[in-house]
Amino acid sequence: MKPKFLLYILIMCSTLIACDKMPANGDLDGMWQVMQVEHNGVTKNVAADQLYMSIQLKLFMLGDIEYSRRYFGYFEHVGDSMRLWKFSKASANESGADDNIPVNELDKIRLKQWGFYSVNESFKVDKLTKDILIMHNDSSTIHFIKF
Repeated sequence: MKPKFLLYILIMCSTLIACDKMPANGDLDGMWQVMQVEHNGVTKNVAADQLYMSIQLKLFMLGDIEYSRRYFGYFEHVGDSMRLWKFSKASANESGADDNIPVNELDKIRLKQWGFYSVNESFKVDKLTKDILIMHNDSSTIHFIKF
């Protein structure tokens, strides 16, 4: 092979590797399906409801099988602690022109199907692998699997 060709291959491989985004949050990045929610001692299997939480960079998004973007906000994961805050709802229109509407009291009630009961939640992460996420706070435990 000619040295010019090898140099070209090396540059192309370097470019592909450099452009590939590494997960900012390790195993936490990706789409998680809510499997079980325990709240105040009552356990509910919600796997059939097909509820999801996507995590990327510093944002989370909650959706279900019908609405891929229903609620979203910010999160912070440090050690075994995770905080989610500034819950907003996505607009129903496709343009997204009305996105970033703060969650109101009615919407706050709807968040409970994902295991969230407030628009500012703090959890202890009990288990985080590439396939499983379990986190809890004083009133709830949420079990996820990677989708």
